[in-house]
Amino acid sequence: MNCSIDISIIIPVYNCEGYIKACIESLLAQKGISSELIFVNDGSTDNSKTIIEQYKKVNKNIILINQKNQGPAAARNAGIEVASGMYTLFVDADDSVITNSLSQIIHEANKDYIEILQLTHYINYNNNTQRIHKIYPISNTINGVDYFKKMQRKRCFIAGTFNHLIRTEFFKKISFRFDETLLRCQDLEFFTKAILKAKFVRNFNMPYYIYNINTPTGGYQSRKNHILVFDCYRIIRKNFKRFTIQEGLGKDIEKKLDYLICTHVYGYNEQILNSLPSSTRRFWIMFVLKYIFYNKGWLRPWLWKKFILLKNIL
Repeated sequence: MNCSIDISIIIPVYNCEGYIKACIESLLAQKGISSELIFVNDGSTDNSKTIIEQYKKVNKNIILINQKNQGPAAARNAGIEVASGMYTLFVDADDSVITNSLSQIIHEANKDYIEILQLTHYINYNNNTQRIHKIYPISNTINGVDYFKKMQRKRCFIAGTFNHLIRTEFFKKISFRFDETLLRCQDLEFFTKAILKAKFVRNFNMPYYIYNINTPTGGYQSRKNHILVFDCYRIIRKNFKRFTIQEGLGKDIEKKLDYLICTHVYGYNEQILNSLPSSTRRFWIMFVLKYIFYNKGWLRPWLWKKFILLKNIL
């Protein structure tokens, strides 16, 4: 890796002209680090490309890759191929990074050899209210399997794309990339597998990122096609099972991965579940009922209410 560049920041871009200036400005304002900003224009039909080109003229650390529209997974994979910094980070074009937070993250990562450093963020709503997405702190570096187990035990494992600082050489040596056939939830599959593959993982609980949840590419909007999302969960479950066999991780990890998917599924309300085709609805309700009380779930009263609700829907 190019040790003169601290961090490669990969930004997939698709029709984000209303947000991308704020994103770019927040990245250019970072002090105390050397960076390369890799924008992957994924076939935008608005002025996003023009805006990036204007910034590129006066900022030598901006790289622009143009490709036909293939989705965010393909865009991120294209960025990985050219990343040359010590670390790699992903930022969404409709979000922003807090001023000078990246220097603190790099400083934290440099305290020890890490392959993945999990990070936290602010969630920003339409009315500009914010809340911090906190995770259980693990400040000592441990292997990824143990890290995953600990975070699952605390029920706070996260797999968001922007929640991970990755050592680029680790990125280059693992055999898998973001699954371009998955139209949703690529981050859940990729980062869960990456952490299980890594030998040196910990986290840093200082929010560095502002996640705009109600923008066109924000989490709320991207999950609106519920049938598609549940189909992706089914594919991810199969991929997880294949991965545990390939890596020799055993039945315990396979069960924990099923529980991870369960925690995503049981977050959907009755109205959404009832909107699914009957076969899909029945499959996922039976799946959740199987795992809902795993990891001492019976100690949480609200899960009993969810259990009764799902039984009634079934």
